[in-house]
Amino acid sequence: MIPGRDPIWFLPDLDVYHRDCVIGGLGAFVLPATAWQEFAGAIRAKLVLEIAGALPIGPVSGRVDLIQGYDCLVGEKILRRRRGG
Repeated sequence: MIPGRDPIWFLPDLDVYHRDCVIGGLGAFVLPATAWQEFAGAIRAKLVLEIAGALPIGPVSGRVDLIQGYDCLVGEKILRRRRGG
């Protein structure tokens, strides 16, 4: 099974969740990968930019710019529903 594709846990906007609920600090950014083929390149680009102390130039592609605000308790709510409570 592909991680993140479990129908119970899958979040189609995982990048937005990470942007709004996980990352933080000066210069924090998300580089979304929308397909497994993009994952290695996105990780490599993020590491290079972080080591260089740079930010991505221009808008970041993907869903991350489309939604403002997020329910940061989504994981806990899914877990409660999964456990029947």
